[in-house]
Amino acid sequence: MTPQPIGNMNSQRYLYQLYKPILTLMLICGYNLGFNRNAFTKFVIRVYSVFLIVIISYANMTCCPAQEISFIWPLLEYVVYVMIMLFYKSRMPVYFRKLVEIDTFLRINNRHYYKTRTKIYGLIITMFCIRFAFVTGYCLLHSCYTSAIMFGVYEFSMVALDINRIWRFCIFEEIWYRLKLLRMRIRESPEENYYLYVKDNKMLKENKMRFALYLYQRIADLLDLISPELNASLFMGVICSVPKNIINIYRILLVVDDSIPTESLGIMVFQIFQTSIFIFTPCIVVEMYQSEVEKIRLFLMHQLVHEEDLEIRRDIQIFLQYTSIRTFRYKIWRIIPMDLSLPLQLMNICTTYVIVIVNFTKVFD
Repeated sequence: MTPQPIGNMNSQRYLYQLYKPILTLMLICGYNLGFNRNAFTKFVIRVYSVFLIVIISYANMTCCPAQEISFIWPLLEYVVYVMIMLFYKSRMPVYFRKLVEIDTFLRINNRHYYKTRTKIYGLIITMFCIRFAFVTGYCLLHSCYTSAIMFGVYEFSMVALDINRIWRFCIFEEIWYRLKLLRMRIRESPEENYYLYVKDNKMLKENKMRFALYLYQRIADLLDLISPELNASLFMGVICSVPKNIINIYRILLVVDDSIPTESLGIMVFQIFQTSIFIFTPCIVVEMYQSEVEKIRLFLMHQLVHEEDLEIRRDIQIFLQYTSIRTFRYKIWRIIPMDLSLPLQLMNICTTYVIVIVNFTKVFD
């Protein structure tokens, strides 16, 4: 049976219901994504978020002195982002509405949404299991917490951070998937200049190049719409990951120098890996944006060379000019470029400061 396009259903409500468990999980973690319908609900969510900030801060501050500096950075990342979402009106409902409209034109069926939801669940469960195994083992050895409740609250805050990072990655990846699908739709039947799609159980026909340009613009607008809250999350992630990685790398050197127990090595390596992967994966996805745009431009150039119809040539030239302006290059608040150079820059910073700390503390003397 051929899957039906999502535009044939009660689109936005259907998509919201499909992702409702994940959005509810985000809300439990303290992230208000704007799905509140009245003033009382907003008030309750804000009170709950403030309560989470207080109890999680207290739980993190009760850890043993040897860990306190290291754990302050994820605490800072969590608290600041939750506070930002308290006062910022999330654009996520509008994002879903516009996503459904684009997906109708791109002929995306509901099977893709089930795959995406399954992928999110899989990533969350995997990260939870790995984190719980490492952190629980480490804290049992070193008695990080005197109370099981405080340990549970700490684990909750770390899982909440992971869920937000996974959600952030999936949003970037969904934008890339639309760009990739648009490129594939443009290349369908290159000898024809019409585009077919289904809406409200009707087959509609559009000028291919003009409609493709319209979809390219809508996808770019979608990224711009959601970028403020992504920027806040990414900025806090980058700012807090650098000092945390510096501390953990320095502690690995202390293990090599036999200054601290070898048992600490596993948790420190895990923290470096876990922090880095959630910072670096969005950079890889944004780099994939560039790849898709370049492929679209290359196809358009080939079409321009071989096309003889003057009107189609004009449409192609406009499309090429537009893609040269909106290139899907992404910067965090127009300051920090999200591309493959960012991981190298962060590694350079970490290496420099670790060398400075080693020279001042004279670890290997």
